[in-house]
Amino acid sequence: MTGQIWAVAVLNIQSIVSRSGASAVIVVGTGGVVGVLTLVLSMAGGLDAVFKNSMEPDRAIVLRDGSTDEMSSVIPGNHLSLIRSIPEVAIAAGELYGVADIEKRSSGTPANLVVRGTEAQSFQVRPELSITQGRNFQPRRNEAIVGVGAHREFLGLDVGSQIEVRGTKWLVVGLFEDDGSATESEIWVDLPMAASAFRRGNTLTTVRLRLNRPEGLNAVNENMKANPQLQTKAVSEERFYSEQSEGATKVIRVFGNVVVVIMAIGAIFAALNTMYSAVAARTFEIATLRA
Repeated sequence: MTGQIWAVAVLNIQSIVSRSGASAVIVVGTGGVVGVLTLVLSMAGGLDAVFKNSMEPDRAIVLRDGSTDEMSSVIPGNHLSLIRSIPEVAIAAGELYGVADIEKRSSGTPANLVVRGTEAQSFQVRPELSITQGRNFQPRRNEAIVGVGAHREFLGLDVGSQIEVRGTKWLVVGLFEDDGSATESEIWVDLPMAASAFRRGNTLTTVRLRLNRPEGLNAVNENMKANPQLQTKAVSEERFYSEQSEGATKVIRVFGNVVVVIMAIGAIFAALNTMYSAVAARTFEIATLRA
């Protein structure tokens, strides 16, 4: 029995050249399944890493009660001074979140890119942010700075170029980096100019906080609840970005796993078909060995 098995194995190895096409199908199919799975896991892992780079224990984000993201949050601009007066708040920066359609380098088709209206305190809340090329925007001017991630992925964002957002043209005056955080995939402009372009009046979407100490978040929320004017809540950056990334990575993993399962089934059937074809082509040799 052992001799027959060895003889069949040698016969198969010797005939690989004559079955190069069929063998390549098996290798490519299996490699494709592994490659897609690796790609999906790396995409999800990369997204998690970007959000983790955006977290600091002494920073928090203020949203309107009931809102789970910046897009759906609306905070009256006159509430900013009330939030700044909370004892546990070291720095508070009012910000406005919007989106613009900018052409992607990879496809040449428009895609959403975050445009964030910011003020001087926005840079104080994020001291790790630095201008790598050009200069910062001037207040009350239609000037913008672009994150290095956005510059890498989108067209027309070089220093000196002009971009159009909601019918308003902005001059790109600088590029910035922020330790690989999600902020690097944004365009930053002056807050009042953003409010005018997006027709938001005296409203904010979020208030970014730097706390005196990480443990002060509960005290901030208690202070907000005690003030009937403030219909807001403060969440830590860790919680906020974890909730944001959870949905995105879940979609990527579910979609990727479905594709992997379909490809795996196809690879299995291709391998079985190739195996049966190889066996059928060697019927006489196998019969001779068994005789």
